Amino acid sequence: MTTWYLFVPGSFEPLALEQEGRAYFYHLDGLGTPLALTDAEGRQAVRYDYAAFGARRRHGGRVRQALVFPGQYLDEETGLHYNWHRYYDPAAGRYLTPDPIGLAGGINRYAYVQNDPLRFIDPLGLAYFAKRPLSGMSWMGPGSCNSIDDFFNTEISHEQLFFEDGKSPSNIGFFDDGTLKSEPNPTGYRCRSGKYNDCIMRKAFANVGPLPSYCLIGRNCQTWAERVREEYARLAQDPQVQKECQECKQ
Repeated sequence: MTTWYLFVPGSFEPLALEQEGRAYFYHLDGLGTPLALTDAEGRQAVRYDYAAFGARRRHGGRVRQALVFPGQYLDEETGLHYNWHRYYDPAAGRYLTPDPIGLAGGINRYAYVQNDPLRFIDPLGLAYFAKRPLSGMSWMGPGSCNSIDDFFNTEISHEQLFFEDGKSPSNIGFFDDGTLKSEPNPTGYRCRSGKYNDCIMRKAFANVGPLPSYCLIGRNCQTWAERVREEYARLAQDPQVQKECQECKQ
């Protein structure tokens, strides 16, 4: 069974899904967790109840959908929630592996949203990088996104940094005129990667700034992105930065 999901652009909030040729529309709670789906005539197709930490119970209907807490995808075989770089156990209310951003995410690296899922969600505050075709060109598949060219920063694509904390700029990248720019209506991006603390990442790109000049080979948007990631890794180990950015999340 193939299911297609439609989201609010630039967010984890689902709008609708298509399954077996029929469209269904989401009804969410205040945090963006699906409570029900209705069909095009407004009839309830399925309803969900949740325990405090996300264990889901399904009521009626033939519609199958895997979206649970914002940014999480239910693995029905294990009962775990896939949440980008790690899995969350709703029965235990904790992740199976520690937070990849380290102590910048809090002292308890296994906790879900400060152990308060009734008020907070996890996707907010997670910056990431993504790539799109170069201007005037089409996506070139492996030529635009592959691990070897990614290592050497020679992919035929533009790499941009995106933030999800609602602050400005919402995205930033290094362009061929040697300046850092934000795209007001970014489209065509794919190969999304990373799960970074927004606060630390904003400090990282501010510290790096633009490169001295642009060169297609060796000093391009991907080179800049790599330097920002390196600066992020350095800052993430700084106790003062960890403290400042933890306070930003409160």
